[in-house]
Amino acid sequence: MKSVKARKVGSSTVLTVPKEIKALYTDYDVFAGTDGAIVYLPKLRIHLLMPSLLKLIGMPYPTKIF
Repeated sequence: MKSVKARKVGSSTVLTVPKEIKALYTDYDVFAGTDGAIVYLPKLRIHLLMPSLLKLIGMPYPTKIF
């Protein structure tokens, strides 16, 4: 498991993607779980999310996408 640190860039907080993880898509939706988890999912596959996965990360269904 790789670890990254959040850093400020302007008014945004940035999480870098380690080079070992290849970003296969250009657009992602981001979710904030109630436990502090931050989840990025490809926009193309967002419709495939199962309610049980959202419950696992602490989000209600349907979700709010930022």
